[in-house]
Amino acid sequence: MGRKGMKWDLFISHASEDKGTFVKPLVLELIKRNIKVWYDEFSLSPGSSLKESIEKGIRDSDFGVVVLSKKFFEKKWPKKELNAIFTKELIGDSERLIPIWHEIELEEVFTESPLIADIVALNNKHLHIEEIARELAVKVSRQPFRLQDVKKRISLYLNTNKFDRKRLELEIFYRLDLLANFENESYEVPLYEEDEWELFVEEKNRIREKYKFPAGLYEFGEKIFKNEVREMKKSIKKWLHKKNTDEEIQEFAYNLFSWHDVDMYYVLFGYPNDLRSSEIASLLDDIIFAVGRKSKSIEPRPELILN
Repeated sequence: MGRKGMKWDLFISHASEDKGTFVKPLVLELIKRNIKVWYDEFSLSPGSSLKESIEKGIRDSDFGVVVLSKKFFEKKWPKKELNAIFTKELIGDSERLIPIWHEIELEEVFTESPLIADIVALNNKHLHIEEIARELAVKVSRQPFRLQDVKKRISLYLNTNKFDRKRLELEIFYRLDLLANFENESYEVPLYEEDEWELFVEEKNRIREKYKFPAGLYEFGEKIFKNEVREMKKSIKKWLHKKNTDEEIQEFAYNLFSWHDVDMYYVLFGYPNDLRSSEIASLLDDIIFAVGRKSKSIEPRPELILN
């Protein structure tokens, strides 16, 4: 497998000239989303074998990315080798390899390979790096979230007895403690010098492997103090046990999503923010307000829960 026997979520094959301008910023955004990225051994330079690079990456990773750019095509890959990298014969499942167009136009890709030009790709002309990272996080996630499954889960929050609420409370507190520890450990990772940047990525990947969070969980690496965690637990307990007035639930929601930019959708419900569809996001927002209220003046939309 990859370094130290790790199974990677994603490898990135790229021209060495694109490493600093595009690949490194993309890697940073991916590791913020709990994606284990393998990229330093796939920086292609003259004399590299494109086919061997892809074979190596796909063997030890769930998905791969090939950054297609002017510099990539300047390597003058043999047409047969270039066209082969996206075939099922090489990678088994054509959806496991994802092309990204980096500062290159359709006509330029078509000239090099009409076959590759016909494959759906991410394009940094239309998407910011953060948006590309989010698309990749959704792609590599091992637990895509269906609306019906989310509805079934959140019904537990709305129709619970005392025992079930206590169980949910323990689950939420466990995720909060785990995420706070993760953020604090990530915060301690030093910023290495430019020529040691790979060490920074390796250490971030090691921490993610340790905590085994799902892909798509966003991380900022802020310091979180124990007293802050205790206060947040008090607020969550009051919310879960339906003890808030309308004004208090508004304040709770505001504090919830300004708290260290932590992914509170994951803390409360187990669904990472980056993997939610807009419909699921709307449903979870409604549920946050519905669960904690004493007053039933504003109910969640029934069609989202009952259908």
